[in-house]
Amino acid sequence: MEELLALPLLCFACCYFITKKLAIFLRKRNIVGIDIHKEDKPKIAEMGGIAVLLTLIPSFLILYIYFNNSSILVCMLAYLITSLFGALDYFHTFKPAQKILILFLIGLLISAFLNFDIFGAMIFSIIFMVSCNLTNMLAGFNGLEVGNGLIIFIFLSILLFIKNFTVFAILALIYASTLLAFLFHNKYPAKVFPGDVATLPIGALFVTIVFICKIPLALLFLAPQAFDAFLKFISAGIIYREKGKPTVLKNGILYPPKGEWLSLPRLLLHLRPTTEPKLVLEIWIIQIITCLIATLIII
Repeated sequence: MEELLALPLLCFACCYFITKKLAIFLRKRNIVGIDIHKEDKPKIAEMGGIAVLLTLIPSFLILYIYFNNSSILVCMLAYLITSLFGALDYFHTFKPAQKILILFLIGLLISAFLNFDIFGAMIFSIIFMVSCNLTNMLAGFNGLEVGNGLIIFIFLSILLFIKNFTVFAILALIYASTLLAFLFHNKYPAKVFPGDVATLPIGALFVTIVFICKIPLALLFLAPQAFDAFLKFISAGIIYREKGKPTVLKNGILYPPKGEWLSLPRLLLHLRPTTEPKLVLEIWIIQIITCLIATLIII
């Protein structure tokens, strides 16, 4: 068992190296996105989350071989399919309704391996779809979504160790170490963007582990993402982010655009305009506090 604790370190090193090389590869092939929160609007390598995927799949298989636990393969399937859908979304942008339906169907597929009745399968699929969207929506600033995912899985790993779900605690720790490695390239100023290939699976893997381990209160970890989605829904309904005005940048300081829809980052900017790194740090702190309170409630 102790030898598996070296796996997070190995995954960190692999993901760090793969992300660095992948960013160069993606830029050369013009697979890029515009960093709208910089004065010069630089082009940044997109879909860097492929590096996380390439690191995680062998890790899933190693854990499965070591523990002979088929639930690990279910987690791998949830992560893999959602990642591939995220990659497809880059080349063929799906409408919100299409995204909701496809993620629900992916959740329904995963539920078939979890021995739910029809009612349980429907509940899981809905929560699966919602969780994927939540971890994908609270985004748009360097390091934000990956950092939030890192925090969520660190606390999830701690919770799972406390609850004696050792296999999944190690899996969560491996994922956290992989996200940390990616964050070194994605933090301000970002050299690579994660893309949906990385952000959607954060919610997918999280909710799959939560349901397998039967700790539904851990869904409270996603409270900041849920609040962000709530603000967007009441202020603009189901929208395309591209149709709204971006956050305003003046002399390195971010301001919320006037008369536009709300979000958690924009709410914080209404309270106090600040720099991008400080805004991301504020949201990370909110995420840490949320996960800490939820963990204390659960244990």
